[in-house]
Amino acid sequence: MAIRESSSPAGNRGPQGDYQRQANHSPAAEAPQDKRLNPKSKRAAVLRCFLERGDLGLSCFQAVEFVRDYVLRTTVSEIQREHGITFHKEPHSFTNSSGSVTTCTIYRLTADGAARARELLNPTEGQPQRERRLEMTQDRWSRALRAQEQALSDRAARKAA
Repeated sequence: MAIRESSSPAGNRGPQGDYQRQANHSPAAEAPQDKRLNPKSKRAAVLRCFLERGDLGLSCFQAVEFVRDYVLRTTVSEIQREHGITFHKEPHSFTNSSGSVTTCTIYRLTADGAARARELLNPTEGQPQRERRLEMTQDRWSRALRAQEQALSDRAARKAA
């Protein structure tokens, strides 16, 4: 935070006296679309749940039950702000165990939001992570095998010479 001297009259001073704190409003380092998503994070688990449930959406009570998220409203807000994913929000009323009416919000991914969520959860254009790892392992083994064969042929050539 940057601190600057206030130009306000003495009667309008804040609790810091002549100085007032102001947030340094520099642009964010990454645009919302560029933010990465940790696949093991709570946000990723919530997005997977939204994708699995589809049009059913998720309420705060269901979020606790399905993904152990006790603050769905905050999680949805963070996902919107940091990853650019959009949601439909719909108020829902139901009768609780004591007989009175409780209102909560049901969140649903929009079509664009669902596409963005799939893109974030699977960054290599639909190729599952297990297949990518398998291909990487196969590439590594084939390179090692080629190097070993090259070393054997070089050794045989040196013995022959």
